[in-house]
Amino acid sequence: MYERSIESLKEEIRRCEILGVGYIVTHLGSHKGAGVEEGIRRVSRAVERALREMEGDVVILLENGSGAGTQVGSRFWEIGEMLRLIDDDRVAVCLDTCHAFAAGYELRTPQGLEETLTEFDEAIGLENLILLHLNDSVGERGSGIDHHEHIGLGEIGEEGFRLILNDKRLRRLPIIMETPIDERRTDEENLRKVKELAGLI
Repeated sequence: MYERSIESLKEEIRRCEILGVGYIVTHLGSHKGAGVEEGIRRVSRAVERALREMEGDVVILLENGSGAGTQVGSRFWEIGEMLRLIDDDRVAVCLDTCHAFAAGYELRTPQGLEETLTEFDEAIGLENLILLHLNDSVGERGSGIDHHEHIGLGEIGEEGFRLILNDKRLRRLPIIMETPIDERRTDEENLRKVKELAGLI
């Protein structure tokens, strides 16, 4: 499984090079009972090897997890340690709001968001944050549940996203929404909601 994961990552990097795509987002997997520290080492070695064996400029974005089970990378310090172990300019970070909230990070209040971003900066460095996956959360804060919801309709709520979208440290970032596909709201309506909360309309 470990070797297959490395080969799969290398193949995705190869596809990005062919298509001219500059970034690839990857989940960080689970330690399967081996412990967080060993999980961090294994992920770091895998990413380092994939980059070493592939040429080009594709940047791998490590995405934070939701804290479910034995996931690695749900705490910011874990991702920061991976960046230090890999030590390659072709590695940066994608922050998923649903995952961060599910892992216990507060995003709904000014103080909570400030504490979350301060911890992120101290552990990872905001300069390494390249992309936001903007998703609301069906699960409560700290639930470990990776279940995305339409913007403003979940537990993070409109006020949380208003804070996120208007924070000067985050406004510079590109955004990808991974919201549900159902009859309650279209992608266009989610985009309009984001623009509304960001004060763009």
